[in-house]
Amino acid sequence: MSTPAVADDALVIAAGTAVERASLVTAAPPKALQPYPGLRPFERHEADIFFGREKQVDAMVDRLGRHHLLAVTGSSGSGKSSLVRAGLLEALETGLLATAGPVLAICDPATGRPSDD
Repeated sequence: MSTPAVADDALVIAAGTAVERASLVTAAPPKALQPYPGLRPFERHEADIFFGREKQVDAMVDRLGRHHLLAVTGSSGSGKSSLVRAGLLEALETGLLATAGPVLAICDPATGRPSDD
């Protein structure tokens, strides 16, 4: 009887118990390998893996430069917090709006108070 051509690790998994197989399948990859934070928003320190919304970040920086006030609105789960935290704040920190000066206040609409960011 011939063995199908599969990777060695697949043979090891198939040889384990059902519990071992289930834990191997459901185990999350190490944090360093995960390209997205899951359902939670991106944080400021994750700006290096936040991409694809550069045009929106540029538009936000331009608007903020012209009007000195920016409200980010949208439906729940659309990525507003990620866009602000990992996009806009990172852009401002790297100097894309140097004329804005050092004062920046971010209000969290859920609490009505300034954000910790």
